[in-house]
Amino acid sequence: EVVRLQESIQVGQRVMMSSGIFGTVVSLTDDRARLEIAPGTQIDIARAAIAKVDEPLQQPGPDARDDA
Repeated sequence: EVVRLQESIQVGQRVMMSSGIFGTVVSLTDDRARLEIAPGTQIDIARAAIAKVDEPLQQPGPDARDDA
């Protein structure tokens, strides 16, 4: 189950590492992830250190509008 979770991680998700550190995934490789843990502060971690997804990717709801 943990392997499946780690393989399903996507850029933009907020995750929690096994150490308890939270961050937003900004890039992924086969065995590493880069997390932004504070504005402008990024760290490289072993992808296996991701323990859970704190916030799944947000899908636009039916009320979402693109007024830009």
